[in-house]
Amino acid sequence: MILNQFMKLFIAPIIFIFISFLFIKCESSEKLKLDFSSVPLDIQIDRFDKEFFNSEDDEIVDLKNKYPFFFPKEFDDSIWLKRKNDPLLSLLNSEINKVFFSDKVLKIPIEKVFKHIKYYFPNYKIPKVITVSNNVDYLKPKINKTKIVSFIVGGPNRYYNFNEKIIENIFCKIKENFIDKDYQLILVPSMRTPKNIIELSKNKLGE
Repeated sequence: MILNQFMKLFIAPIIFIFISFLFIKCESSEKLKLDFSSVPLDIQIDRFDKEFFNSEDDEIVDLKNKYPFFFPKEFDDSIWLKRKNDPLLSLLNSEINKVFFSDKVLKIPIEKVFKHIKYYFPNYKIPKVITVSNNVDYLKPKINKTKIVSFIVGGPNRYYNFNEKIIENIFCKIKENFIDKDYQLILVPSMRTPKNIIELSKNKLGE
């Protein structure tokens, strides 16, 4: 008897509140599922990064005229040519192009962001988007020796299957010829480098 009264007084209202909450939650979720696909948008994306690294040396002048804000007058053309032909920056650009292999792949997520903005702020003026690949200065704080060797690790491809035994032998040679002779190793993996190879490098060469 007491148990029945307890259920009537407390359990029933709690169930009612819980069910009401579910209805409210579902209704809120439906409201959040807004469709932005019909929002009109005209967006221009200039791939400066591709133009820069794919250009010939004698085309730097044309790029400077097209993108003057990227080329301070204080710097000689030789600086930009050196940057364009830098192996590490070229590698970075190559990895970027593997992710954004077409302009459409890059355009879709950018359009999605700006359509959200346009939906809530219709008068917002969409800016021109210019893509840039920047310096790899993240390595500088890690350099603490005067003798440095850089080892860039790729990933399996049709010419090389990344056999672990072969890679292990290469790591041993690097340790013997460089690390044991007081060189600092900067190992740069790519997006395609298998995790087991990265772990192997840590075991054989250190962090």
